[in-house]
Amino acid sequence: MPKLNQELAKKEITTWLDYKKIKPKKREEQSESVEMLVEAFMDGDLVLNEETFVLTQKLVWPLKDEDGKDSVMELNYKPRLRLADVKTKLTKVKTNDIQGMLLCYMSGLTQENSGLLATLDTEDYRLAQTITSFFF
Repeated sequence: MPKLNQELAKKEITTWLDYKKIKPKKREEQSESVEMLVEAFMDGDLVLNEETFVLTQKLVWPLKDEDGKDSVMELNYKPRLRLADVKTKLTKVKTNDIQGMLLCYMSGLTQENSGLLATLDTEDYRLAQTITSFFF
Protein backbone atom coordinates (compact mmCIF):
# COMPACT_ATOMS: atom_id res chain seq x y z
CA MET A 1 0.00 0.00 0.00
CA PRO A 2 1.56 3.34 -1.05
CA LYS A 3 2.24 5.94 1.66
CA LEU A 4 1.26 8.73 -0.76
CA ASN A 5 -0.80 8.49 -3.90
CA GLN A 6 0.93 9.40 -7.14
CA GLU A 7 -0.65 12.85 -7.35
CA LEU A 8 0.55 13.85 -3.86
CA ALA A 9 3.98 12.29 -4.46
CA LYS A 10 4.38 14.34 -7.66
CA LYS A 11 3.32 17.46 -5.73
CA GLU A 12 6.02 16.79 -3.10
CA ILE A 13 8.84 16.35 -5.62
CA THR A 14 7.63 19.38 -7.61
CA THR A 15 7.66 21.46 -4.42
CA TRP A 16 11.25 20.38 -3.74
CA LEU A 17 12.39 20.97 -7.34
CA ASP A 18 10.68 24.37 -7.40
CA TYR A 19 12.41 25.37 -4.16
CA LYS A 20 15.75 24.31 -5.64
CA LYS A 21 14.89 26.30 -8.79
CA ILE A 22 15.55 23.32 -11.04
CA LYS A 23 14.74 24.46 -14.55
CA PRO A 24 12.24 22.56 -16.73
CA LYS A 25 14.96 21.42 -19.14
CA LYS A 26 16.95 19.73 -16.35
CA ARG A 27 13.75 18.14 -15.00
CA GLU A 28 13.04 16.75 -18.45
CA GLU A 29 16.63 15.51 -18.85
CA GLN A 30 16.34 13.79 -15.48
CA SER A 31 12.76 12.57 -15.87
CA GLU A 32 13.74 9.02 -14.86
CA SER A 33 15.25 10.39 -11.66
CA VAL A 34 12.13 12.43 -10.96
CA GLU A 35 10.00 9.31 -11.42
CA MET A 36 12.24 7.36 -9.05
CA LEU A 37 11.79 10.07 -6.42
CA VAL A 38 8.02 10.02 -6.94
CA GLU A 39 8.04 6.26 -6.35
CA ALA A 40 10.14 6.73 -3.21
CA PHE A 41 7.57 9.22 -1.88
CA MET A 42 4.78 6.80 -2.72
CA ASP A 43 6.57 3.97 -0.90
CA GLY A 44 7.26 6.12 2.15
CA ASP A 45 11.05 5.89 1.67
CA LEU A 46 11.28 9.64 1.10
CA VAL A 47 9.65 12.47 3.06
CA LEU A 48 9.81 16.22 2.48
CA ASN A 49 9.73 18.70 5.33
CA GLU A 50 7.76 21.49 3.65
CA GLU A 51 9.01 24.13 6.11
CA THR A 52 12.75 23.46 5.74
CA PHE A 53 12.74 21.60 2.39
CA VAL A 54 14.92 18.88 3.91
CA LEU A 55 14.45 15.51 2.24
CA THR A 56 14.57 12.52 4.58
CA GLN A 57 15.45 9.12 3.15
CA LYS A 58 14.34 6.25 5.37
CA LEU A 59 16.95 3.55 4.83
CA VAL A 60 15.74 0.10 3.85
CA TRP A 61 18.99 -1.29 5.28
CA PRO A 62 20.14 0.88 8.23
CA LEU A 63 23.86 1.53 8.55
CA LYS A 64 25.62 -0.37 11.32
CA ASP A 65 28.15 0.81 13.87
CA GLU A 66 31.35 -1.08 14.66
CA ASP A 67 29.38 -3.35 17.04
CA GLY A 68 26.96 -4.32 14.27
CA LYS A 69 24.06 -2.35 15.73
CA ASP A 70 21.85 -0.08 13.64
CA SER A 71 23.32 3.42 13.92
CA VAL A 72 21.87 5.39 11.00
CA MET A 73 18.23 4.77 10.15
CA GLU A 74 17.72 7.71 7.81
CA LEU A 75 19.60 10.33 5.84
CA ASN A 76 18.58 14.00 5.88
CA TYR A 77 19.51 15.97 2.77
CA LYS A 78 19.97 19.73 3.02
CA PRO A 79 18.03 21.56 0.31
CA ARG A 80 21.00 23.69 -0.75
CA LEU A 81 24.67 22.85 -1.08
CA ARG A 82 27.50 25.35 -1.06
CA LEU A 83 30.89 24.64 -2.57
CA ALA A 84 32.40 25.13 0.90
CA ASP A 85 30.34 22.12 2.08
CA VAL A 86 32.27 19.80 -0.24
CA LYS A 87 35.47 21.62 -1.21
CA THR A 88 37.73 20.11 1.46
CA LYS A 89 36.26 16.65 0.86
CA LEU A 90 36.86 16.94 -2.90
CA THR A 91 40.59 17.68 -2.50
CA LYS A 92 41.11 14.02 -1.63
CA VAL A 93 39.28 12.73 -4.73
CA LYS A 94 40.68 12.42 -8.25
CA THR A 95 38.70 14.23 -10.93
CA ASN A 96 37.93 10.97 -12.76
CA ASP A 97 36.60 9.25 -9.61
CA ILE A 98 32.86 9.77 -10.13
CA GLN A 99 31.88 7.55 -7.18
CA GLY A 100 34.25 9.42 -4.89
CA MET A 101 32.90 12.79 -6.02
CA LEU A 102 29.32 11.59 -5.56
CA LEU A 103 30.11 10.41 -2.02
CA CYS A 104 31.65 13.81 -1.23
CA TYR A 105 28.52 15.61 -2.40
CA MET A 106 26.32 13.11 -0.55
CA SER A 107 28.39 13.66 2.59
CA GLY A 108 28.08 17.44 2.26
CA LEU A 109 24.32 17.14 1.86
CA THR A 110 23.72 14.71 4.72
CA GLN A 111 26.57 15.69 7.07
CA GLU A 112 27.45 11.97 7.31
CA ASN A 113 30.98 10.67 6.87
CA SER A 114 31.66 9.59 3.27
CA GLY A 115 33.29 6.38 4.56
CA LEU A 116 30.06 5.50 6.33
CA LEU A 117 28.00 6.39 3.26
CA ALA A 118 30.17 4.04 1.20
CA THR A 119 28.67 1.19 3.24
CA LEU A 120 25.13 1.92 2.04
CA ASP A 121 23.29 -1.06 0.59
CA THR A 122 22.84 -0.73 -3.17
CA GLU A 123 19.07 -0.32 -2.72
CA ASP A 124 19.56 2.71 -0.47
CA TYR A 125 22.52 4.00 -2.47
CA ARG A 126 20.48 4.12 -5.68
CA LEU A 127 17.99 6.55 -4.10
CA ALA A 128 20.77 8.56 -2.42
CA GLN A 129 22.57 8.84 -5.76
CA THR A 130 19.38 10.04 -7.46
CA ILE A 131 18.82 12.77 -4.86
CA THR A 132 22.45 13.86 -5.05
CA SER A 133 22.36 14.05 -8.85
CA PHE A 134 20.26 17.24 -8.60
CA PHE A 135 23.20 19.01 -6.95
CA PHE A 136 25.68 18.56 -9.82
